[in-house]
Amino acid sequence: MELYFNKVFLGEHAYGFGAAAQVYYGKSLQELSLAEFAMLAGLPKAPSTANPIVNPQKAKERRHHVLLRMLETGVITPQQFEEADATPLSEKYHGLRIELDAPYVAETIRNELHDKYGDVIYTQGLSIYSTIDSQLQRAANEALQEGIFAYERRHGYRGPEKNIAPQLQNDPESAKKCLTALPNQGNLQAALVTAVDEKTAHALLANGELIILPWSSLSWAQPLLSDHRRGKKPEYASDVLKVGDIIRVYPKKKQRMDAESNPEC
Repeated sequence: MELYFNKVFLGEHAYGFGAAAQVYYGKSLQELSLAEFAMLAGLPKAPSTANPIVNPQKAKERRHHVLLRMLETGVITPQQFEEADATPLSEKYHGLRIELDAPYVAETIRNELHDKYGDVIYTQGLSIYSTIDSQLQRAANEALQEGIFAYERRHGYRGPEKNIAPQLQNDPESAKKCLTALPNQGNLQAALVTAVDEKTAHALLANGELIILPWSSLSWAQPLLSDHRRGKKPEYASDVLKVGDIIRVYPKKKQRMDAESNPEC
């Protein structure tokens, strides 16, 4: 259990509850309030999509659930519950922003340093310099992603992640929450198809931005039939997308957005 508490991912590059206390509050665990403890306790279920930096409303709901369970089990009093549950969110990111996405390299370095120096690497304020060239690493990341996109296109469109047409028609807020709960995958971000014309489609991003998908970003999407077979080329946007589809899009030149299937779906 102690190992879990010290290693579990809690969002915003924080691993372990001690690190999370520093990342979200700039304090040690011993300095946290009941409301802050409850917030951290609610993070393991969905640390990337329900942390208070990315999704404050969802994080507050998780905090409420934790506090309610503490009340039901007699760990806190009704007065403590009411005070903590009414506490406004105060979380903000404390620490350095990540300049470069190279998690495997970073973890390799952390492991080597921990093997050599132990836990002091977390408390001594060390500055670590590696041989990684950020420009080359960024170019490698982009080349790999473009290669995966090209592979996917050659093999065919896998279809949307899901369709939430009834929610879109009856409860737009729920539809937006659905987008917010889907984390970015590299440059891929979730989008909700809101309208389909003859040769174009309109989609909504989680930040509320409306985008237009031109025919040039849809015409490639022959359906994937098997590992070695694709269906016929689409003639209309409706051959590719339907209203309510959750798809993945990524920015291209001049900020155009191209529809792309999610390789993991």
